[in-house]
Amino acid sequence: MALSYASLKGVHRMNYFRMLIWILFAAVLGAGVGALWNEALLGGVSGVLLGWSVGQAIQTRKRRWWAIAALLLCYLAAWELTGLSGLAIALICTGITLFLSAAVLRDLYAGSEMEAFVHHLKILTGLNRGFHIVSEGKSVVPAGSDSVFGPRLIIVKPNTGAILESGPRHTQTLGPGICMSRPFEYIKEVFDLRPKTERLRVAEVRTKDHLQVTVQVSLLLRIDIRAAVRQGSESISESEQRKLQHIYSYHQDWVEAAKQEVISHVRRYVSARTLDAILDPGHYDAMARDVIRNSNKRVNKWGVRVDRAIVESIQPRPEVAARMEEKWVESLRRQSFAEAERSRAYAWSDAVRIMAEGYRVAKENNMPQDAIQREIVRRTLEKIASEPGLNALVGSHIAGEIDYLRRAVGIT
Repeated sequence: MALSYASLKGVHRMNYFRMLIWILFAAVLGAGVGALWNEALLGGVSGVLLGWSVGQAIQTRKRRWWAIAALLLCYLAAWELTGLSGLAIALICTGITLFLSAAVLRDLYAGSEMEAFVHHLKILTGLNRGFHIVSEGKSVVPAGSDSVFGPRLIIVKPNTGAILESGPRHTQTLGPGICMSRPFEYIKEVFDLRPKTERLRVAEVRTKDHLQVTVQVSLLLRIDIRAAVRQGSESISESEQRKLQHIYSYHQDWVEAAKQEVISHVRRYVSARTLDAILDPGHYDAMARDVIRNSNKRVNKWGVRVDRAIVESIQPRPEVAARMEEKWVESLRRQSFAEAERSRAYAWSDAVRIMAEGYRVAKENNMPQDAIQREIVRRTLEKIASEPGLNALVGSHIAGEIDYLRRAVGIT
């Protein structure tokens, strides 16, 4: 059962009370031991420090606090054996070591060496509880855990967003960057801001003439956050923060919701057109533009954008495709028949032109009527023998008879 914010505060106070008991117990014990060597003050201070580190180790279950307790014992030994000069040297060596490690990790903190050093000291002293790194829609450090309480240094990697809560209220909405969470503040939701490619298969879509088709569409979807913000080069704006809050509150499965919106507009577009019009490849781009425009009218209100839509294919049902193929074959047959008819028409045209030319030549040479007729027959038969189109006029079954007639009348 989830604890209320007041209950969490009570648990937090109880943990500090337990730590205080450890500190007081260790201080009294240290003062008593120190009194044996006439060093009650030193024993009391040492007890406080050791009690604090041991209390932190028990409360947080982090092994580093036992290491800190051991380091404090080394400081006490240095003070006892060499005095304040030895303690100072030990403290300086520890500071240099912390600074060097912070300098190595400066890029992790995305700040200067001094800022990294300050963060190191806060973690060492327990003022901060460590890191919380989120990337690509999930927690990386600590792995697989979103609800870890602050104060922590929260590192939001590029292409990632996060919503923070504390108790019953929302506290922060973060884009890529670094911030310090407050006590009991934790990451409630992590967003993957990378564009997402999705493929849709929209089946049983009815056309205007009541035929069913299947449409394949490829989509590019994303949360509507600027590219510069996604890459961490600019801070997230208030309007972009509101978009993430709206998605978290109403559309956590925003990818599926955007896909359903696209499907509805694909069905609407197809239902307003006949099958012949839809299957025209020229309609693919028009359909994609229509789907993007009308889908964005809705999903933009959620903080989501359809960047690209590509209509990959439109397939009718198998029986419809078979009928369309038969129709196409019949269309080719009719086209071939029409070509043959045109060839016959051209043949008749050539034949008439030949006869007219024969009459003209005969009259110019003052030939008698019977000679004119023989000349027309001769020229016609020569044209039929030499032109494939004129052979189509009479057909191949009588072409042989015409050739016999030519030889019989002595036409060569």
